[in-house]
Amino acid sequence: MKSASPRASFSSLLAGASGLAGRLPRLMVQARRAASLLAGGEHGRRAPGTGEKFWQFRDYAPGDAPRDIDWRASARGDDVLVREKEWQTHHAFLFWCQGDRGMDYRSRRTLPSKRERAALIALALAMAAQNRHDLIGGLGPAVAAGRGDAVLSALGETFLVQRQAALPDADATGVNRNAHIFMIGDFLTPPAETERVLAVLAERTRHGFLVQCLDPAEHALSFSGHTLFVAPGEDRRFRISDVAAIRDDYRRRIGEHIDAVRALCHARGWHYRLHLTDEDPHALLRALWPVLQENARS
Repeated sequence: MKSASPRASFSSLLAGASGLAGRLPRLMVQARRAASLLAGGEHGRRAPGTGEKFWQFRDYAPGDAPRDIDWRASARGDDVLVREKEWQTHHAFLFWCQGDRGMDYRSRRTLPSKRERAALIALALAMAAQNRHDLIGGLGPAVAAGRGDAVLSALGETFLVQRQAALPDADATGVNRNAHIFMIGDFLTPPAETERVLAVLAERTRHGFLVQCLDPAEHALSFSGHTLFVAPGEDRRFRISDVAAIRDDYRRRIGEHIDAVRALCHARGWHYRLHLTDEDPHALLRALWPVLQENARS
């Protein structure tokens, strides 16, 4: 937050992207270590392949994409039939990490950025799910659900290197009723925008998890004295001569925002967790993993 750097040039943006890409191998190692600490085991139907093979027909249901309708098979009878692929009948864990410029923030050099922490948590859960022979993929068309190191690498690049919007495009996700959605970001956009996304996704699956990841300075406004706040990727700047004078009001407002996001999740039957980047990620993973396992059995 405390910064006075000019607008980044294309070359500096490219260098920043290269730096993030260079941290991906280390992050993958950390995620594998974290995944290895989670309880393993198998469940459901084990099957080889990437998950893109045709599996079965079923009746059309609200929320199904028109492109999945098999019109030839439907013409043979009175029912509208949908072609399901392997990943649609198995438990598929679909991950999304917020990747706008605000997620690059960290208040201290000793802390990871919110984006790095979000990627670590998502990748560790994806690896643990794959160890159970679940299908994994991205929430959206960028990374199709499947198995193997290629899927994990694609997820890592998407989370850590590629820019993502502040919220996913719910209409382009292709979520089905067996999907388990895992979203992690700061979700500092207006709650009404988050609600629109959750409303669409919750109509398609009841298995949803949202982790709100914040820097501790964002949560407590721990700065003091004269401070310059810069909106990430924008020219907007705010000078506060005495941060202590606004700290109580800020904490009240960020608390109300967090409560609003939590309430939106609970209203849709989704799970919610708040995580700060100075907290132990393994503690969060140990808390999330049993819930993910229980949902996979339901």
